[in-house]
Amino acid sequence: MIASAALALVFGLQGQTPAVERPFSGPFEVAEPNRLALTPTLDGRIDEEEWDVLATGADWLGAFQWEPRKVHIGGKIPLGKDLVVSLDQKSNGWLVGKDNLEVRFTLAVDGKVSITARYLDGTSKDGPRFVPAPGFEMAANAVGIAGTDNWVLEATLEDPNVGFLPTLEDKISVRYDILAKETAVDEAFLPRALAGVKLVQHRSVALPVGLKFKPEPQGRMPLPGEPTKIRLTFEGTDALGVKDLSTRAEGPLKDQMAKFTVPFPSFDKKGRAFIDYSTPVAKDATIGFRVLRGTLGLKDGPPAQIQTSLRIPPLVEFEVPPLPVPDKKRPQTKRIPIYIQSFSTGRVDGEVSLKIPETWQFTDDNDKSFIIYNSRGRIRKVFEVLLPVDLKGTFPLDLTAKVGKQVITQKIWLTF
Repeated sequence: MIASAALALVFGLQGQTPAVERPFSGPFEVAEPNRLALTPTLDGRIDEEEWDVLATGADWLGAFQWEPRKVHIGGKIPLGKDLVVSLDQKSNGWLVGKDNLEVRFTLAVDGKVSITARYLDGTSKDGPRFVPAPGFEMAANAVGIAGTDNWVLEATLEDPNVGFLPTLEDKISVRYDILAKETAVDEAFLPRALAGVKLVQHRSVALPVGLKFKPEPQGRMPLPGEPTKIRLTFEGTDALGVKDLSTRAEGPLKDQMAKFTVPFPSFDKKGRAFIDYSTPVAKDATIGFRVLRGTLGLKDGPPAQIQTSLRIPPLVEFEVPPLPVPDKKRPQTKRIPIYIQSFSTGRVDGEVSLKIPETWQFTDDNDKSFIIYNSRGRIRKVFEVLLPVDLKGTFPLDLTAKVGKQVITQKIWLTF
């Protein structure tokens, strides 16, 4: 990855008072502020081009990437220590507003990862205070593997349908701290210096001054087994001396999509140049966000690099919008809309079923057929359920779609 150079960087606290003794007190420097959409495999193993390094210290490494409604957190952490991640949604200061979230990852004796999440609410007249965030704990998924001196963390934080994590490219502030297990953080009024990052789907390094890169969205969401074409757009002039472009996919797609090198075209009268990356996609390509890498050969100087996220989607996926808080004084019927998004270019016929918590009851069928006629179309289905009294908290909903021989499952969350 472009950010792999961060392995040679030293976090700003090295050589000073260790972060474990002075948590949150020093500056936090990131290797690359532009964070790509990229899906890791949570198996406790750091594979090549799987993680995008965020920052490093004397004895630890932290990685950070994202996708809509999720952030992915990885790292190599000294044994006996925890990783504490601080997120400021609006990048307006850790002690400002209600948009701050702290998540602590602890490797337990049994090898499981314990996750503790809480909001920092800075709006109280009595001063900042921590508020539990059990929804994030429930929706999170983490794997930890202990080694000789450190342990590997691979984790995904998913938004439990509260609108905290971005759905599109956005800005957010982040900080990683390494703390001993016995170190408690109870003082809500302590400031934290976070680093602003951008959640993006394309980025570049070492482009010549005057050269701009932006991929077009079409073709960046191919299904497994289908061909695709991604147009890479550049702005500049022939005087920049760009000679050629070498392109390949990274990570799991490295050997599942085309690799080529082509001469760089001349810029047109509007200062634009286009290269179409046409490729098949292997049938066994795994679902998730991946990265396409390009290396630009230049007449003068070292090569420049570009990256763009692409997504291998499922055949269909589901979305449930946030719902109003139900009346706590009596049982009531609630209509739950389910949006089914197709990623096929053809018609999709199927059946969707919903699994709800044991204390809820269906008032109609929990299996519904659907037909999506349009290419990459979207359809809405509604399930009716009877909710119990005093309903509060975060609840999982399991959705299953059967389309021909394919079975697609997805867990989504509702928070009241």
